[in-house]
Amino acid sequence: MITFVAILRFLRKSQDIPVAFIGLTAAWVGYIGQSIISVNQLGLAIWGWVLMGALLGFCLDDSRSASAKKQPVEGRILSKNSKELISAGLALTLFLGMGLGSIVSVMPLYRQVAVVSALKSGDIKRIENQAYAAPTSAFIAYNLGSILSSNNLNDESLRVARAGVETFPKSFELWTLLSIQPGITEEELREATNRMRLLDPFNPKLK
Repeated sequence: MITFVAILRFLRKSQDIPVAFIGLTAAWVGYIGQSIISVNQLGLAIWGWVLMGALLGFCLDDSRSASAKKQPVEGRILSKNSKELISAGLALTLFLGMGLGSIVSVMPLYRQVAVVSALKSGDIKRIENQAYAAPTSAFIAYNLGSILSSNNLNDESLRVARAGVETFPKSFELWTLLSIQPGITEEELREATNRMRLLDPFNPKLK
């Protein structure tokens, strides 16, 4: 939290952001992201402290930003320090992009963790609900539907298969899962067979 506050204060008071600051912040954000989804280890923890200390030192070094402001820029000749600076707006855009990317990348992992947790619980309703939870995927729906079917939970498996082919009509696996359900209607069986032939026209088992 202290590091995050220091970063925000540095962004507010600086018109131009050094590239080194962006690199340190990106590395620190990456460390925080991996620490959320993985077990902390001593080697990784050390890098976390190193990055945090480097960022705090950078943010608290007021002389850096003051010296950068005092350096004149004449004509089109830029000093070495000014070349290493980028606008605060671009830096903020980069940070927002990294944050959004982290959220998008964590969501599929969160779904996998939720699915595993539901399977370990043995709660049938909870397992079925995971097949519909967002962000859903054909892979998750098929696997959960197959598990329910293999445990003779035919009603639950049929509901998962029907919902799956409606959401993912181009999934051969889900149409296959639907076709083997005991409670399927003749119309659904014909449609499932036709869909499988369309998706895999060279499959000899569908001739």
